[in-house]
Amino acid sequence: MDDLTHTYNPLDVPDNTGAFVIDSALMPVRERMQIACVRSATIAFNNGEIAWFDGEETAALPAEELIYLASDSAHDYFVYDDGERSPDHEGYGAWENILQKSGAEAARVRLEFVDIRHVVGELPTAQMQLVWSALALTAWHRQARFCEQCGTPLVSDRLGRKRQCATGHVVFPRMDPAVIMAIVDEQGRLLLARNSRWLQGRVSVLAGFLEPGESFEQAVRRETREEAGVQVDRVRYLGSQSWPFPRSLMVAFVGYTRETAVKIDDDEIAEAFFATRDSVRERVANGELTLPSNASVGRALIEHWLSGKLG
Repeated sequence: MDDLTHTYNPLDVPDNTGAFVIDSALMPVRERMQIACVRSATIAFNNGEIAWFDGEETAALPAEELIYLASDSAHDYFVYDDGERSPDHEGYGAWENILQKSGAEAARVRLEFVDIRHVVGELPTAQMQLVWSALALTAWHRQARFCEQCGTPLVSDRLGRKRQCATGHVVFPRMDPAVIMAIVDEQGRLLLARNSRWLQGRVSVLAGFLEPGESFEQAVRRETREEAGVQVDRVRYLGSQSWPFPRSLMVAFVGYTRETAVKIDDDEIAEAFFATRDSVRERVANGELTLPSNASVGRALIEHWLSGKLG
């Protein structure tokens, strides 16, 4: 049964500040370095927490492949992408050697690569800034291989915060903005929907990417109208969350409607309905409904509504 509560909640940081800053003029010092490892959108964990290794432990890793994430008063945080290495690659086996050395302390250390979406509910919100950055930047480096202007290979530059081709064209990380919205009617009910690709019972709030020229608020109204046939009146911003699968930025809103009739878009939406708090709690408890993962801002929106914060 889903207990409808967890530690991580992106909407708990309304001013969008965190414990870490990005130092654009950073000069790396081994003594301050903490390095995590990512493999194909999974990240190394140690006894239920992110596994951080210091600069001395990771000296064998190619320095040009370390990607800077952020800093705090004590450390500079980096990530190394260990995915898809070939035996002739300089970094091949380097991370395995680090893991094996650390694994010698078997009584204290247990290392595994995990999908962060399955465990994020128990991680502090501040630490997730580093996790999302690690996943987003490594995914971007894997995808941005060639220059969009001249077609020549791109190489990592400035601690992995940009890539550059031989002719000098610079490419910066990109994210695709999308809106995600809790739509509430005059009775305080929440609009839930099931995507046509999801299993029976799995539901969430509506979401969609922006169209060129749209504002976020316009996208909220358009997506709700297109997917559920509901007109939205007032719209209010709530927060945002990086969602690097592969490179989305989810911008969360609450929208209010006076309509109660739902007319779904049969192409994307299999069903949609307004639900009361009691019915959602009951149907989740008996297994009839499955909500989004604890990692998602969609889940946070539903929990905010359940707690009465959205009207």
